[in-house]
Parts: sequence; C-alpha cells; structure tokens
Amino acid sequence: LFSLPGNITSIMAYASPVPTFWYIFKKKSTECFSALPYVCTLLTVLLGLYYGCIRPNGMLIITINIVGITFEATYLAIFITYATKFSRIKTVKLVLLDLAVFGVAVLLTMLLSHGKLRVMLVGSMCSAVAISMYAAPLSVMRMVIRTKNVEFMPITLSAFLAVNASLWSAYSFFSRDIFIGIPSALGSLLAIAQVLLY
Repeated sequence: LFSLPGNITSIMAYASPVPTFWYIFKKKSTECFSALPYVCTLLTVLLGLYYGCIRPNGMLIITINIVGITFEATYLAIFITYATKFSRIKTVKLVLLDLAVFGVAVLLTMLLSHGKLRVMLVGSMCSAVAISMYAAPLSVMRMVIRTKNVEFMPITLSAFLAVNASLWSAYSFFSRDIFIGIPSALGSLLAIAQVLLY
C-alpha cells in the first residue's frame, strides 16, 4: 500500500531538481546553488542500493535506488561542468569521498559480518547518511533566513521530500523497518520545516 506510492514519490523527488539544473545549464553557471544536497543524496542511494541487495524482499528498495543513482550522478555531472574552479574541485572531492565511503562500507561489512548483523550494520549506516541527506538543505535554510530570499531554495524538492518521507515512514511502520523509518520520520519533519520557511 505504501511502498509503490513511496517509490513513485521518490522518483518525483529525484526529478524535482530538473528545473534547477535546467536553469544552471541555460545560465552556464551554478551561481549560489550548492552541490551538498546532491552529494549527500548520492551516498544515500548508493548505500540504499547495497541495503536493498542484502535485505530480504529488497527489490523495491533496489529499483528506486538505481533510479536515484542515475538522477544524482546526472545532477552532479552538470554541476561540476558549470561550477567555478573552486566549487568544481570541492564537489569532485566530495563525490570521491562518497565513493570511498561506499567502497569501504561494502568491503568491511562483507568481510566482518554476516546475515542479520550485516543487514543491521548497513541499515544503521543508511539511516545515518539518509538523515544527513535530509539535513543538507539546512545550510540553504540558514541563508534564506539571513537574506530573506528563497531564490536558491528549491521548493519542489522540499515539497516532494515531505510527501515522500511521510510515505516511507508509513511503509516502515507496517514493514517494521526502523532503518527506513527513523530517517524518513526526521526527513519528513525537516522537509515540512523547509516548506513552511519558504
């Protein structure tokens, strides 16, 4: 009941920054946009894919994270193409850090854990990183409060994240998956706060 709408709204949330990146593409500049939310989301979907692969009945989690990886990699490629030299180098370093963290997480959990323990460890990592993904726009919120200008705060992303996180919270309640539930509940609150601030 909640997983399919959760996947649909996840796709909509992943697609919601398309106008922002179309703007960046047309302007040939990233201006004051930040890559941080997309870098955090990339690590979240990479770990989510791994979690779906080791979790029983994880096909819906696998498919939505593959979609997420495709969107986030595209956004980051566009951002890196049109960013200033300083911002480009910083973003590339963050993407490489994402890949290194993901690689180490996979390697260590494969070597040092099995079965339910591995699911628990990877689920815990997913939760921590997903919370950081939902918290990443807080820096933009601070700028909005300081400047009283919402130009660089993507409201469609915040709105879709609010709906999406609420659906995944409901899914986690019925599937008893705390690793999806905890970050989804916190994400729902943070996304609603962003919408209200907007």
